[in-house]
Amino acid sequence: LMDDDELAAVFCHEAAHLARGHLAAYGLLALAFLFSLGPLREIARPLPGWLACSLFAAYAGAYWVCLLGMISRRLETEADLAAASAAGFGAYLSALRKVACLLGPAAAQSGWRHLSLSRRLAMLEEASADPRRAQRVFDSCRRLRAGLFVFFLASAAGLAGSFLAGPEGGRGALELARDAVEEAVDTQPLLGPAAARAHGSSAIARWLGRDPAKIAEAY
Repeated sequence: LMDDDELAAVFCHEAAHLARGHLAAYGLLALAFLFSLGPLREIARPLPGWLACSLFAAYAGAYWVCLLGMISRRLETEADLAAASAAGFGAYLSALRKVACLLGPAAAQSGWRHLSLSRRLAMLEEASADPRRAQRVFDSCRRLRAGLFVFFLASAAGLAGSFLAGPEGGRGALELARDAVEEAVDTQPLLGPAAARAHGSSAIARWLGRDPAKIAEAY
């Protein structure tokens, strides 16, 4: 249903995710989560098992549902404004209005990672009338990406500190990896069905069919 200008505006939205470094931001967010598990592990160490598991579950839920959702909605707004600025507000608004028409009442519903189309259209109309609004969003997202980088560095430092402060302090990364592999060997009964299904000579099949005990012996 869209003409060439409207299609170009839609592609501009996706290109804006690349141009504005959104993929890198999501990568930092994922790495920061993995690194932050080290300090959290030290915090949970003295807790009973069920309470430690609840702590990890609550942290993961808050991180991936609340924090990721908030950041994603902000970056989607930036992509909307960047696309409209590049392709023209008229073409981008027209494209979104057509989508909103197709969605009907669902256009008023917000998602986990996107604002509702109704709110996006209202925001774009305001920004087309006042360019300073778009600039404020761009500045806010620039600060957000800088904050993600700082959080990533802090989580990496926390991970290093947890290794040094914990009972494993002073041991090399290879020994820690060996311990992880030895723990994985205990899950061999769970890997049995996957290994039984693995067949053929593909790399994925060979990986599924590998013997964890042999990996442990290699250390």
